[in-house]
Amino acid sequence: MTMTMTTTMTKRLFLFLIFILFTCMIHAQSNRFGTVLFENQTALEQQNNEIRAGICCWKDGRNSAVALTFDDWSPGQYPLVVPALQKYGLVGTFFPILNNIERYDYSWAAIQKTLEQGNEIGNHTISHPDLTKLPIGELARETTEPQEVIREHVGTNVNTLAYPYGAGAGDTEDDKRVRDYLRAGGHIAARSVWRISNYGYSFANSEDDYYRIQMFALTEQTTTEEVCSEFDKIASGGGLLTLLYHSIDDEQNSYNDNWYAQVKLQSFCDQLAYLQKLKEQKKVWVTTFRNAILYHREANNATLKIKKSTKKYVDLSLQVTDTSLLHIVLQKDLIPISVVVFKSALDNYKSITQNGMELPIANQTDTYIMFDAIPNAGVIRLEK
Repeated sequence: MTMTMTTTMTKRLFLFLIFILFTCMIHAQSNRFGTVLFENQTALEQQNNEIRAGICCWKDGRNSAVALTFDDWSPGQYPLVVPALQKYGLVGTFFPILNNIERYDYSWAAIQKTLEQGNEIGNHTISHPDLTKLPIGELARETTEPQEVIREHVGTNVNTLAYPYGAGAGDTEDDKRVRDYLRAGGHIAARSVWRISNYGYSFANSEDDYYRIQMFALTEQTTTEEVCSEFDKIASGGGLLTLLYHSIDDEQNSYNDNWYAQVKLQSFCDQLAYLQKLKEQKKVWVTTFRNAILYHREANNATLKIKKSTKKYVDLSLQVTDTSLLHIVLQKDLIPISVVVFKSALDNYKSITQNGMELPIANQTDTYIMFDAIPNAGVIRLEK
């Protein structure tokens, strides 16, 4: 009797230790490429093998995202900021006041070149008014005409906006009216001028939150140490850090960019250098404001399902069901989101296709395979 009880307890202890070891292995796997949205995961039992798959919170499994934004199109932004971003292998989002674009000799050619280097051009209205104080006709003109004019000149769709003075991101009925109009006008997000308070992934808990994105604004007094501290906070926090710059000028070769909240070029470059290191360490995804928001909206509303599993292949379904987003963004304009499929010791995937077209493998180890796929674009097949 005693011997039987001892044997039973030994078996239970052994099974418990195996469970703990398996749990730790899974935790270690997920930490190797950042956070995975396992709440969107589905598992399928097939021939005693569990298939585990998840959606990465940020592209390529990065832990967090950073968006550099620049308001107004002040004199130093094109000649100083655009080359600096290119030098450090980074991109940003420029929110020009439409009336400012043609103030300079380089005019629309500069906007075109800025886009060609991977940056985004957003909407900062025609003349920088307080949108909450405008009648509906003026509100329409100030927010939709920049979209039309920019598309006409450089062929890019403009669907993010920076509120002049932050007006539109508040809680009044006039603020809500502005946000409703932005949605109707095809904007997927808008940036406020309120300081960031949430460094975690849940910075947008509702669809309306995407039209009230918080940020960290630089002033003349902001130090590089403060900016780098913000980078570190977001790298560990897992969310989105949006930085707001205005004037940037060079003390040695000035462009007289002293419009507002001037940052010296050397300080700006020091900040970019620090951010570049975090990027190279694969801690952050540095992208445009539009791409960061679009990825977050897609990933947060995506479902990943395993449709079929055989000895030769696995079929997955990746769907976004956010009707408010799909009403604004066409299928062809959705961006790829990163998917992880964990592998057993027997799995060796040779190729991945979506709707018959080959997808590049972003990363593959003994324990997982990572790739980018476009939501709602057909069945994803992993060939073994």
